[in-house]
Amino acid sequence: MIVVFALVALSRADNVINNVPYTISTPGQYRVGKTLTAENAQIAIRTTGVTLDLDGNGIIGSFNGVILNITGSEITVKNGYLINNVAGCIIMSGTNITLEHISATAAGQCALFDQNGINNRITHCVFAGGIATFKQPVWANGSVANAVFMVGSTDLFENNIVVSRLTSQAAIVCLNFSGYNQGACAIRNNVVRMPFTATPATTYISLSEFDTHSRNVFPGLPTGATPISGGIHGTD
Repeated sequence: MIVVFALVALSRADNVINNVPYTISTPGQYRVGKTLTAENAQIAIRTTGVTLDLDGNGIIGSFNGVILNITGSEITVKNGYLINNVAGCIIMSGTNITLEHISATAAGQCALFDQNGINNRITHCVFAGGIATFKQPVWANGSVANAVFMVGSTDLFENNIVVSRLTSQAAIVCLNFSGYNQGACAIRNNVVRMPFTATPATTYISLSEFDTHSRNVFPGLPTGATPISGGIHGTD
């Protein structure tokens, strides 16, 4: 009986990732087995129905790209940290993607670029951006310099910490572009800090017309600064 149980447990084991770059093209459970460092340290998720657990480990790269490139739907990435010493960390385009308990530090471009997403949920994460000269391109229209840049609809961004060292760009931007899904994102319960803000005129969060915001806090906000521009103040 013990042998039977051992075989069942073995058959249900996660797919373990011990080298990068790596492409996930089959649905299932995946786990990063150790901290991974490489010039091109990208993990690409190109299918639906995936859970990627970093299991407390990191993925560290130094290249003009992103560490995590996600397309598809019903995808969860959790429990670890990402560092790109040259460019960005995460780009995702799809439906029902969840990021939770992820720390992403980007030297340039976005720590998070949520491109054309629908019903994505980003929670209990840390995003730090703007620590070096920006590289490009990261997408078809050129480089994106904000720590968090969201282009989509009905996405939820809550209970996160965002830090930007830029002096002239908002830390978080939500935009509705022609050709992208139009709709409202919810930005709530986040801590947003720009310790190297050059002028009080810098906006910390920039939103489109129907995006909502509530209970965000701004430690060290300079006197006269505008923490949020655009959007609607939510009640939840």
